[in-house]
Amino acid sequence: MRRVVAAGRNGIATRGDGNRAADPWLLDRDEPIACVRAVCRGERRLGLPEGKAGLIRARVAWARLRAARVASRLLRRPYRALGESGRVASLLPAALRPRVVESPGRGAPVRRILLGRWVIAPTRSDSGSWEVRRPFRLVIAPDLLRPDSPVASARPRPVPNGGPAAEPAPVAEEALDRLS
Repeated sequence: MRRVVAAGRNGIATRGDGNRAADPWLLDRDEPIACVRAVCRGERRLGLPEGKAGLIRARVAWARLRAARVASRLLRRPYRALGESGRVASLLPAALRPRVVESPGRGAPVRRILLGRWVIAPTRSDSGSWEVRRPFRLVIAPDLLRPDSPVASARPRPVPNGGPAAEPAPVAEEALDRLS
């Protein structure tokens, strides 16, 4: 996709949205030019502004991306050190601490780290190591990432008629069913 960046007597200058520099060629004024009005993602339709508003929006998006990359490079070491120290994880109340759960998988049980109902660290199928998503490395205690870390205990399911509790079901089944 190309965006019009300038128009003059010699022609129309375009630039790709992912490029900083204008294209080395000019389009003739009589060549047809199409306009992207919206992008559809699933059920959502995102309208795109035209002209200067579209160019400003693209530049703001580009600047945000650059700022995020720079911040990521600058904060990488302190972030890792803070995550490995376990200080943030120790400040969380017990109810909010992440826990390792195990659910049946194809051939072997699958281990995941849950924070509430959210899966914040699935295990990689190829190596079995944890794939922790940012910023959750800060709230996961380092001992939770060891292969021999204990699996969370199951919660008993309440029985509707008030009788004795049924056999406990693994916590991961309910949470993972909602996420799948």
